[in-house]
Amino acid sequence: MICVDCPEVRDLHKRFLSLYENNHLQAEVVSLVESQETPLYFTYVRVVDEESADPGVGEFYSVSANHKDICKPTGRKCVLYLELAHLINRVT
Repeated sequence: MICVDCPEVRDLHKRFLSLYENNHLQAEVVSLVESQETPLYFTYVRVVDEESADPGVGEFYSVSANHKDICKPTGRKCVLYLELAHLINRVT
């Protein structure tokens, strides 16, 4: 299970940054983080905070969505859809 300060995630992030910074990974990086809390049983929680979501490279956006909805654009005018379409157009 992934938790705060998970050693495996920190190691993965460190390796990703090394590949990216040494130009071994030719990629555009765009990160989107949820800004709304996610309903979970009888409470609301922020699943991924901004600090955890920001890889420290590329573009970073806070989106008005919760953890469940951030991967589901509501339509072609949704910021999630627009950012993904913009990224695809830049790299193709």
